[in-house]
Amino acid sequence: MKHVIIPGLLEWTGVTLNRYVVHANGKTAYQNIMTKRSKRPVAAFGEKILYSPLKTERMKMGKEEPKLREGIWLGGKMRSDEALIGTESGVVKARTIR
Repeated sequence: MKHVIIPGLLEWTGVTLNRYVVHANGKTAYQNIMTKRSKRPVAAFGEKILYSPLKTERMKMGKEEPKLREGIWLGGKMRSDEALIGTESGVVKARTIR
């Protein structure tokens, strides 16, 4: 069974294991490498969230439009700290989630 969401789910699984699973020494793999905790907000895969679009999208928005939009959490990119959000119009990137 192939589905377009499977590669993203696999990538997010790896990110989750590296950033949030606490090992016997009391630290995550991310803490062992970076010597600090991850400050990225996180949600459960498939959870409904509010997100703020990236600056390029916000510039196109009118003043009457709400600043936060609803979406489904699909994971995040480890290198850029961008969140991947599923919307009715497709997958978008965001930095701020609630």
